[in-house]
Amino acid sequence: MEHDDLPERLLLAAQRVAGDIVRRRLVPLWRVPFQLATRLQRVGGALAAYADDPTVIRDAVSGFAAALHDHPHSEYDRDFSPSGIEALWVEVCDAWDKTKVPGSDALTAAVAEARRAPVALLGKALAYGPLVVAVVGVAYHLHRHRHGDVIFLPVDHLAPLLGVPRTAVGAAIRHAMRLGLLVEVAPPNYRRGEARTLRFVEDCPLYLRPGITPTPDGSAS
Repeated sequence: MEHDDLPERLLLAAQRVAGDIVRRRLVPLWRVPFQLATRLQRVGGALAAYADDPTVIRDAVSGFAAALHDHPHSEYDRDFSPSGIEALWVEVCDAWDKTKVPGSDALTAAVAEARRAPVALLGKALAYGPLVVAVVGVAYHLHRHRHGDVIFLPVDHLAPLLGVPRTAVGAAIRHAMRLGLLVEVAPPNYRRGEARTLRFVEDCPLYLRPGITPTPDGSAS
């Protein structure tokens, strides 16, 4: 079964977040659930699995709480013991739906928007075909949704939305990076199942925004 190891990868991601908090002591208490939800959403397969069953992140939340319980923070006036895990899990679930990291709803909306208002590729980018056009279109609309901030294109979730194999989506993302349409801000972590952090290059000359029609020679009309 695909993603059999998802709970383990979620737990590793949660423990890493806790470790960062313990070392740096920079996250205010109210931000803790958002910090954890944001990181867990970047684990491959987490978005789709959570949509089916939110309890998929419960063990990760428990591991996170255990790490903070073992390393008390003088400014964290809350219970991270086993008796407080249920309350923390509810807060993380609430943060999951509010977090600004593109989740399943944002990605699904971006795919639909890319179909309704597609971008066009120009010049040498034309050679890469419709899948790269689709991926660049999704990236463009996520970029607009995020007001120019970084984006995530989780292959495990994007592939079924586009109806193609995940390996093909991964290749399309790499082609877009080689063309200069996407820039990698942070690399993927395959061991933890975290997608790479990307930025869409809005001023790249190899694409046209929706509504602008290319001429037969592949330039803007």
